[in-house]
Amino acid sequence: MSRDLSFSKPLLKQYLDSGADGWECRVYGVSAQAGDYEKEGEPFTGRKLEKLNELKALDEPAMRVRVISNTSSSSGLTEPITWLLN
Repeated sequence: MSRDLSFSKPLLKQYLDSGADGWECRVYGVSAQAGDYEKEGEPFTGRKLEKLNELKALDEPAMRVRVISNTSSSSGLTEPITWLLN
């Protein structure tokens, strides 16, 4: 289970970990942006600027997508749905 969930929603994490409902659960983090964007008047420098330029250089916007679980990281938005249907 996600460590972040234990900080942001501790009672939900406790409920899911208990398995009282008999369901298997998995937490996914999904970002279609895959990074931060500059705010007007606050340009990035250093590593943040490098990361932003890497994102802008991607030919296919779908490659910006990040799907992260406790076992994997990919750019496939269908991963959570595939897990759910199996």
